[in-house]
Formats: sequence, structure tokens, C-alpha cells
Amino acid sequence: MCQFLGVYPSSFLSITRPHALPHLFAEREVRVLEEIASELGKKLSILFLGDASLILAHIFRLQGPGQTNQVLDFIVKIVRADADEINRRSIDIRSIVHSNLLPLLADLMVVLGNENPDDAASVGGVHTLVRGCR
Repeated sequence: MCQFLGVYPSSFLSITRPHALPHLFAEREVRVLEEIASELGKKLSILFLGDASLILAHIFRLQGPGQTNQVLDFIVKIVRADADEINRRSIDIRSIVHSNLLPLLADLMVVLGNENPDDAASVGGVHTLVRGCR
């Protein structure tokens, strides 16, 4: 694909990253995510943190039973894996959400204001966000 478009794989991944990562994290595609991180020369946790608000906004819109919590647990494991021993214990979903709260809320507000009723109605996991921020 990259040869056809005449771009380097790393450039293609950088451009498509904000669109692809939310879906890949939601599906917990760890092998694909690791390949992308490797191609971009980043750790998996840094890949997440670079687009954390977009990824979290997508995750909080998941509709399946328990889907949001499963993906949040997956993300916590990824971030903890790359943290040093001292900071590893302090990393939880609450700290991750709080460190991205304003951009996350902005991304969710954009979705809520979307003209597509399916997008606007797909904020089922927001209840998880609200409970986690208390």
C-alpha cells in the first residue's frame, strides 16, 4: 500500500494513527499495536499516551457489556508495563483519565454534538467515566 501511495510506512502510520489507534485499542490488537509502535520507534505506552484522549473517547463510547472496562484494564496493563517500579503502583485508570480529562471531555462533546444520532447515542461508557472520576 505504501509503495503504491509513494510514502514511507512510518509516514503513513503517523498520518493514519489518530484514526486507527482508537479501534485497535478497543479491539485489544496487541500484535498490531506492537508492530506500529516498533515501526514508529516508540514504546506501546507512548503510542497510547500520544493519542490518549481520542482513544479514551472511543473506548467510553463502546456499547458491549463490560467492553469499556475490559479495554481500560488492557490500557492500564500497557502503561504499567513500561513504567518504572516506583511509578507502576500509582498508575490506574483514574490517573490515566485524570491526566487526559480536558481533551477527553472535549472529544466526547464533539461526539455528543454530532449530527449522526448513532454517534451521539453511543456514549454508554460515559457512566464508567463519571463513576471513575468521583
